[in-house]
Amino acid sequence: DSTSNVPKITFNLSSGSISNAPTTPIIEINSSVAMDLSSFTSENVRLNNSTKLNIISNSSSTIFYVTVATPLEDKADYVLSLSDIKSSSGVVVSASFNFTTGDFTQPSVVSIMPSNGATDVSRTPIIQLQFSESVQNVNNSTITLHLGSSDGDLVSMGVVYGANNTYSFSPIESLLNYTT
Repeated sequence: DSTSNVPKITFNLSSGSISNAPTTPIIEINSSVAMDLSSFTSENVRLNNSTKLNIISNSSSTIFYVTVATPLEDKADYVLSLSDIKSSSGVVVSASFNFTTGDFTQPSVVSIMPSNGATDVSRTPIIQLQFSESVQNVNNSTITLHLGSSDGDLVSMGVVYGANNTYSFSPIESLLNYTT
């Protein structure tokens, strides 16, 4: 049977899932037959046509591991393409594997209004926080306001409201004059 010599190629990620892959994935390539390692070149094994890869083989040449030389971008789609790779008996095969990296960058606060050190601020200000990306679980337990510093007295706040990456809140009682 001539089809028994045709390599069947499968792919696995060492961690994560195809929709939430790490930015430094280890991609396992399994072949049903021994492969010719010399056909696994930068021309034949490509990730989105430009990412530099490292390729390691097991001793039987049926399992190969592909790693990236530099971390991939968060929340991006990738295609690992194998083109014209050869089995040890010379049978040529091509295959591809699609995956998406997860979101591993922590959000940060990019804007606070009123700004730090602002003067002549209303004693009942609407305080607004803008994050670098959409966030969840923003409420009176996760956002706190203190007088003077993070060690200062806790100021009771009204409801935190907002959506996506911008949230607003106000103190329940008027702030004291000339406080920070």
